[in-house]
Amino acid sequence: MDVEVCKSINLTCGNFTNKDILHVIWEIEPYVGKSCRLAKSKIHPPEDSCKDRRQVKSKIGRNNTEEQFYLHIPEVEYRHEGIYKCEAVYNGGAWKEHIYLNATVPPDIFTSIKRTSDAKLMLVCQAANAKPAGNIFWSPWKNSSQKHTTNSNGTITVESWVIIPANETLENVFCNVQHKAWSTIHYGHFENLHGEENGLQEIRLWMAIPVILCIVFLVYTH
Repeated sequence: MDVEVCKSINLTCGNFTNKDILHVIWEIEPYVGKSCRLAKSKIHPPEDSCKDRRQVKSKIGRNNTEEQFYLHIPEVEYRHEGIYKCEAVYNGGAWKEHIYLNATVPPDIFTSIKRTSDAKLMLVCQAANAKPAGNIFWSPWKNSSQKHTTNSNGTITVESWVIIPANETLENVFCNVQHKAWSTIHYGHFENLHGEENGLQEIRLWMAIPVILCIVFLVYTH
C-alpha cells in the first residue's frame, strides 16, 4: 500500500465488521527501527508500545450494532513504513492479514535551459525529491540522458536532458513526468523555458552590439 507523506490513513483488518469482534492486534515491523505493538480489545486494556500518534480506534457501523477496529495514522512519515501484521479475533473465528505500507513523495518539477559549447540548447528537466523516483520522458525527442541522485532524506532526484539545435522551436517540446502518487502525467513549466529562450536571444543581441560598434569604429577610423 502506497500512501503519500503527511496524508492520514486508516488501516482495517479485513473487509468485514462483526458485532461479536473481541479484539484486534497490530504487530508493526518497520523497515527501519524497532518493532512495536498496538491492540484494542473489548475485554482487556488497550496496548501501545509504539508511543507515537498511531492508535487503534473503533467505529460503529451504519446499523449502530456492528463495530470495527482500525489503525489510524494521522500523518504518514517515513518511519511508519513497514509491515503491519493484524489479527482480528471474534466469536467463532479469526482473521490475519499483512499490509506493506510504503510512504511516497511526489516530485517537484524544475526546468531550465543551458547553452552547450557548440551553441546548441540543452533542455534540462528535474523530478526532484521524490520517493520512489519519478519517471521522465520527452516528446518529440527520444535521445535523452539521465542521472539519479539519492538525497540525504532518502528521496531521489532524477535529472534528464536533451540537446537540440539552437534554432529549434520549443513550442512542441514536452518534458513529461510520471509518478505513482499521481494518476495523470505532469508536465514541465514550459512557459519558463520559452522565457529563458528569449533571454538567451537577448543575451546574444547584447553581446553582438559591442562587436558591431567595434566594426563601425574600425571602418570610420580607416
